[in-house]
Amino acid sequence: MLGGCGSGAQERTAAAAADLSPSASVYVAVPADGRFAGHVYPDSGRRLALLIARAYAPHISVVTTAAEAESEAASLASARGAGFTYLAVPRILRWEDRAGVWSGMADAAEVRIALIDTRSGDAADIAVIAGHDARDRVTAGEGAPEDLLARPLEAYAARVFAPAPAAADSAQPPR
Repeated sequence: MLGGCGSGAQERTAAAAADLSPSASVYVAVPADGRFAGHVYPDSGRRLALLIARAYAPHISVVTTAAEAESEAASLASARGAGFTYLAVPRILRWEDRAGVWSGMADAAEVRIALIDTRSGDAADIAVIAGHDARDRVTAGEGAPEDLLARPLEAYAARVFAPAPAAADSAQPPR
């Protein structure tokens, strides 16, 4: 199983002044398929959207993936119309599915995820998440770029949808 190989990850986040509510609901848009060196990776956008939804599912009340790729405006309209709290807009920045044995190069994946507050249309969080093969060697060509993103996406979801800390007892008036 290659899912564990993506543990070497980078995450860069902007926004998210506070953790997002675990009681939220998220509509995950399907991005355009990944491309590299003139090659399009069919269905990679849909696979990424499903991977994101799977990472969010343990941390929020409701998560749904769009049926197909659509513009950000159309995705926002769909999310608003269905009453979702947030719209997750992923974008594939790097998607390289390499034949490691003969090319000597490992797979690579990097995605940008914007979490949009559906009421305001403003970004609640923007993150760039990258996965790479932590084994420091080229794989035998098995797996796919999304395998490198599973763990980093799970860690990101756990952090961004962390439950708010309980109110400190010191906030209570003295008796």
